[in-house]
Amino acid sequence: MDTYREALEADLVPGEAASAQPSPRTPSLRRRLLVLVGGSMLPVLILAAAVVMQGYSRAEQAAQERVLQITRSTMAAVDRELENRIAALEVLALSPALQVGDFEAFRGEAERFLSRIPSGAGISISERSGRQLMNTNAAPGEQVSPRIVLDAMEPVFTAKKPHVSDMFMSRLSSRPIFTIEVPVMRGEEVAYGLAFNPPRSDFIDILTKLNLPESWIV
Repeated sequence: MDTYREALEADLVPGEAASAQPSPRTPSLRRRLLVLVGGSMLPVLILAAAVVMQGYSRAEQAAQERVLQITRSTMAAVDRELENRIAALEVLALSPALQVGDFEAFRGEAERFLSRIPSGAGISISERSGRQLMNTNAAPGEQVSPRIVLDAMEPVFTAKKPHVSDMFMSRLSSRPIFTIEVPVMRGEEVAYGLAFNPPRSDFIDILTKLNLPESWIV
């Protein structure tokens, strides 16, 4: 009997000990659902991010191509405008009045030339030293200061070809301008430099015709 009791107690002790240990905590239903939803949504989110990045890259590339196209169109339009002006000025530089140094007579020709152009333009005749012999932006007979930006006209005398200057500040108009310079030939030599500063409206018209976005600043 004692032996049976001891065996019974031995069997009960492990069972009691097992029941005394806490059972492992199982995840709640909400947490399981969150893990399930998160795991299933992750590939979708990654795919969506890839699509967005691809769309952004395409949009950026399209914008760059658009800017490049507009830049090329602008440059081509400006080049055409400059070529047309240069051709007209080279004809004006053939004036017989310039060949004999009659600058007052040439002034009338220059003013008739400018009458077909929007206001803001001007024509001058200068020696290589920079001394101005005639300038339509000054009154007839008015003494005009020598040109100080000789770099604009020097290529005309050295290469005997038309030249387009960089921007510089005009003394007479007190505004930034650039000039188109053409040589006035006398025989094989350059006698004078004929300078023409185009009106800003010429190039504003070019930009207007390109229909640039309103948000662009040119």
